Amino acid sequence: MSLNDYIQKNICGPLGLENVNMVPTQSMKDKLVHMHFRDASGKIGPRDHVIRRPLTASTPEEKAALFNSGGGGLFAKPQEYAREYFT
Repeated sequence: MSLNDYIQKNICGPLGLENVNMVPTQSMKDKLVHMHFRDASGKIGPRDHVIRRPLTASTPEEKAALFNSGGGGLFAKPQEYAREYFT
């Protein structure tokens, strides 16, 4: 069982967290806030996401090949992320 599957079954499911996942759903991707940075000329622009692979994986094989990190990698709305750790 992958770490993500374990988290879904034993943490998110019992707590009713529907939008916490290491592989974000399309609905989650549609609401994702992207990082921005200021370049040397002072122009502000989007920065590619640090954890990009979960955002681009679309096939079951690509999703199965993702590394589930215990130290990071969960995508969630801030309210649900905080609820997971402080409930």
